[in-house]
Amino acid sequence: MRRTWKVASPDSKKVSTLSNQVGISPLLAGLLINRGITEPSQAEKFLFSSFYDLPDPFLLKDMAKAAGLIKEAVDKRWKVMIFGDYDVDGITASALLYQFFISRGINPVIYLPHRVQEGYGINYPGIERARREGINLFIAVDCGITAADKIAFLKQAGVTVVVIDHHKPKDISPPADAIIDPWQEGCSYPEKDLASVGLVFKLIQAILGKDQRILRFLDLVALGTVADLADLRGENRILVRYGLEVLNTNPRLGIRKLVERARLNKHIGVREISFIIAPRLNAVGRISSANDAFRLLVTEDEIEAGALVEKLERANRRRQELESEVLKQVRVKLESEFDFSLEKAIVVKGKKWHPGVLGIVASRLVEEYGLPTIILSEIEGVVRGSGRSVPQLDIFKAVNSCSEFLEEFGGHSLACGVSLKMESFADFKERFCRIVRECFDETPFQFLLEIDKELEFSEITRQLFNDLQLLSPFGPNNPEPLFLTTRVKVIDQPRKLNRGFYKAWVKKDKHVHQILFRKDGLEGFLSSDRYLDCVYTPVMENWEGSETITLFLRDFRYSDG
Repeated sequence: MRRTWKVASPDSKKVSTLSNQVGISPLLAGLLINRGITEPSQAEKFLFSSFYDLPDPFLLKDMAKAAGLIKEAVDKRWKVMIFGDYDVDGITASALLYQFFISRGINPVIYLPHRVQEGYGINYPGIERARREGINLFIAVDCGITAADKIAFLKQAGVTVVVIDHHKPKDISPPADAIIDPWQEGCSYPEKDLASVGLVFKLIQAILGKDQRILRFLDLVALGTVADLADLRGENRILVRYGLEVLNTNPRLGIRKLVERARLNKHIGVREISFIIAPRLNAVGRISSANDAFRLLVTEDEIEAGALVEKLERANRRRQELESEVLKQVRVKLESEFDFSLEKAIVVKGKKWHPGVLGIVASRLVEEYGLPTIILSEIEGVVRGSGRSVPQLDIFKAVNSCSEFLEEFGGHSLACGVSLKMESFADFKERFCRIVRECFDETPFQFLLEIDKELEFSEITRQLFNDLQLLSPFGPNNPEPLFLTTRVKVIDQPRKLNRGFYKAWVKKDKHVHQILFRKDGLEGFLSSDRYLDCVYTPVMENWEGSETITLFLRDFRYSDG
C-alpha cells in the first residue's frame, strides 16, 4: 500500500520561542513541537528529567499491600513462586524479582509457561506445582489480571497471591491479595504505560526506597520495556535512558556474552535491543521454553552463560526459518484471498503455523501494509493467534467487542492474543473486520508517513546528531525523526547484507552517504537510475573508534513522478 507523506510545518514563531527559552537549536525545537511538546516547561521535563523525578511508587493502587506482603514473605521465610511469561517483558520482570528475592536470602520457584504446550497465563500445571511445593506466596508477573478463576483456585488452597500486570483488565477483577496494574479501576497512577518489568521495578523501589543499588536493575527494565514496545514518553523514557547506561557501562554477564556472540561491537541503544538482543531472548520462548533466556539473565557462571548463548543463537536461527516459512504462506493467501482496495484489516488463518512467530509476522505485515493484522494458526480444531495494530485503532477494544466468539483474549492497544474454536472463526473474522471498517469510516484511514523536516545532506552534521541524542531514546510515542531529501541519486549497485537488508551509496550535490533498507516494499530502489526523493532516519555509529553515518530508508519516490 502506498504511503501518504506528510511533512510537518511547525509555526516558526513557536520554534524560535522554544529554542530561545530552553536554550536548544531551532531544529530540536521543531522536532519537539512535532511531538506535541510546545511549552518550555514541557520541553525541559522531556529533555532533562532524571531518575529522581519519577512518580512515587505508592501512587499505584495496592502498592502498600504488595510491598507489605513481600516484606512479610522475606521476614517469615515463606516459600515463593514467581509465575511469569515467555516474552522478554515477562522474562526480565521475573529475573528482576528473582534477583531481589535472592538478595534477601529467598530462592523462589520460577515457572515460565511453555508457549506451545501451555500457552499464555496462569495455568493449572503451575498451580499444581505451587500446591505440591507448599508455596505460601504466588506472584503472577506479566499475567494474572484476567485469570480470576485460576486465582480463586489458589486462594481456596490458602495461597497468598500478588498480581503484577500491565495488561488491561476484563470485567471481573481477580480475587488476589494485591494487584499492581495501572489500568485497574481506582488506580490514579499518572503513568499508565509501564511494562510489567517497570512495575516490578516500582515494587522494589517501594521496598528499598532511595537505595542506590536499585539502579543496577535498570538494564532489565530497559530490555523488557523496549522489547514490549511500551511508550517511550514520561517514566518509561527515563527508565530506559538509565537502563541503556547500565547496559553500556556495566552489562551483566549473560548480556555481555550475548552481545559478544552477536558481534555487536558498538553502543547499545533501542535499535540494538529491538533487532539484536530482544529477538535472541525471545527466540527460545517462541519455539520452546523461555527458561534458558531467564537463566542467561541471572547466571554468574561464565561457562553456563556461554552455553546458554549458543542455545539462544540456535533458537533464533530456527525462529528466523519458521518466520520466513509462515510469512511466505501468508503472502500466498493474501494474493489469492485479500482485496486491498476494500478491506481495512488483515485476518489470515493457516494450518499448524508455529504459534511462536505469529506476532512477528503480524508486525511485519502492519509495517508493510499499514493495516491492523491478526495471524492465526489452527491446530487440532483450536485457533490461536496474535494481532498487531496501528495507532488509529485500539486492537484490544476491537477484539473485546468480539469476545462472544473467543475462548480467551488479552493485550493492549497495539497488540493482542486470541484463542477461539474453529467453528467461531468466520463469525470472529466478519465482526472484527466490520469493527475496523466502521472505525476507519469515521476517521478515514491513511497509511501516513509523518516526516519531521525536509533536510539537505549538507545539514547532516555533528550538531544534528547531538540534537537527536537529546531527543532519544526513541520508540512508540517518541518515534525516530524522519527526514526528507529530494533529488538523491544512487551511485552504485545495492549490496545484499544479513537479515534481509541492502546497502547502497547515494549522493546529492557533493555529499555522499550510505543508505540501508529492506527489500520488502522498496524493490524499485534496487535498480533505479532515476533521481529519488528519500525519507530516512540518520544514525551515527561508532565502529572501533571510527564514526560512520548511515541513513535508514523508510520510503522513496521518483523525483520526476
